[in-house]
Amino acid sequence: MRVVAGIVAALVGGPMALRAQQAPPSAVAALPPGLDSAARAALAPVFARAVQQGLPVMALRVKAAEGVLHGVPSDRIVGVVTRFAERLVVAKAALAPAQPDEVSDGANALGLGVSASVLRDIRKRRPATPVTIPLAVLVQLVTQGIPASRAGDIVLRLLERGASTQQLAELPKVIDRDVASGVSAERALDLRAANVLATLGPRPLPALPTAAAAAAPSMPVGVSNGNHSGGRP
Repeated sequence: MRVVAGIVAALVGGPMALRAQQAPPSAVAALPPGLDSAARAALAPVFARAVQQGLPVMALRVKAAEGVLHGVPSDRIVGVVTRFAERLVVAKAALAPAQPDEVSDGANALGLGVSASVLRDIRKRRPATPVTIPLAVLVQLVTQGIPASRAGDIVLRLLERGASTQQLAELPKVIDRDVASGVSAERALDLRAANVLATLGPRPLPALPTAAAAAAPSMPVGVSNGNHSGGRP
């Protein structure tokens, strides 16, 4: 009887167990404790793809662990983590080259309605320096109730004008204080961003023409410059 029961159990649980076994050991090890067997089997390939794509697997683990901690049903945990993994792919491409924390913060921003084009523009404005702080500030501004498009515009404008990391990081803090005093989050953002912009240099000017081009006088077609090789003027 035990042999028959074992065969039945293997037939019933076989596909899920097989999927979990086929995932790379590093992916299986990243799955947080507390997940039931169905969730582990469903998430194993998600974690395996994340490993293959070079995504921050620890961010997926944290997302799944949060669900376990708060008693979220397994099927919902699987859905949330799967969608988060998809956003990680988009964020990594938009922020390339990106560090794991940047990818994770970018995925969080996407989940709040920030567009991938805003992430790309943030990277363009900081091509050689980390953008973890600008991304974290963007996420905080949206969670404070500011529309994602408006928050993105402000962060990009501040980056374009050369705002420092400290100036960016202070923005959500002072907005919190303003909101506590009765000012709307959007109004507080406009006022505080204007204050920061007032301390920065002017907007970068477009590239000027070369010295040779600037020195050469322009002349309408068909107008003589007065120099003739012969004949009367």
